[in-house]
Amino acid sequence: MASVSTSRRSASSVDQFIAAVKAALESKKLSIVALAELTGLSRPYLSKVLSGHQKPSMDVADRIARPLGLEVKTVSRKKTA
Repeated sequence: MASVSTSRRSASSVDQFIAAVKAALESKKLSIVALAELTGLSRPYLSKVLSGHQKPSMDVADRIARPLGLEVKTVSRKKTA
């Protein structure tokens, strides 16, 4: 499985996640409708996520990633004193 890192704090990680999902959809020749069926998520919700208008929770990101052969890993930032 390919790894995709995402974090609630980092917009670039979300952008990387979106890019990886879009690339996987294209390579597997899947539509958003097909992804909706595979994940149980609605097509409008997936469209919002893939356009960057909705930030998915880690659980939802995992639901999106797994059928595409992707793995979501949490990026945790260490607090600096």
